[in-house]
Amino acid sequence: KIDTKFLERVRVEETAYCWRDLNLLQKQTAI
Repeated sequence: KIDTKFLERVRVEETAYCWRDLNLLQKQTAI
């Protein structure tokens, strides 16, 4: 049995990390 709640949380956390990395990249290139 797959715990969908856990999978959803993992997906959200991964998305948040991706967005954070994108923001950091944009700030670095903006300098």
